[in-house]
Amino acid sequence: MSIASLDKNTDKIISRMTPEELARYVNGRFLNWAQVAQETEITKEEIDREADIFVKKHVNTLSGAAHFEYMKALHRESENTLVRAIGELQIKLFQRSITIEEWKINSLLYAAYAMDEILPPDEADKQHQEFKKTISSRLLEIQDIENGLEEFIHHNLWTTHGGAPEIPERDSVLIEPLLNSIIM
Repeated sequence: MSIASLDKNTDKIISRMTPEELARYVNGRFLNWAQVAQETEITKEEIDREADIFVKKHVNTLSGAAHFEYMKALHRESENTLVRAIGELQIKLFQRSITIEEWKINSLLYAAYAMDEILPPDEADKQHQEFKKTISSRLLEIQDIENGLEEFIHHNLWTTHGGAPEIPERDSVLIEPLLNSIIM
């Protein structure tokens, strides 16, 4: 199949879309163009030219009522995309906050371990008690952040914006054996 016939068939499919489907397609296509512009040598002017051709061919030809429905749907799609992007960033912030707290705990664990090497046993035990309290409060802080993340993900906002973003896997940086030896 030639590029010309592929373009013609694509135009035919696009022309049969409802205003809502067209808005979803346009939102996705423009996001794709933005990503392509960031990753390749394509200039903003080239993308603008492509977008202008697309809009003249497929959007400006809509009837008044269909154009109004298209604009409402495009606004909804754009808002959903923006809300999801902000949500994904917020999830990363929650996860980074957890990682920062884990690094703070690791620092305390190293300090507690060093105390065993440089202090007499009775003073080291006293210091361990202080470290345990501080580490326990940091572990509670992590739990609070995790609870905040769960609350964020289950907020009713996501029902109107296509569902909550997925939480990416996060590897803990806690040094578990050292943590267990200090806390236990």
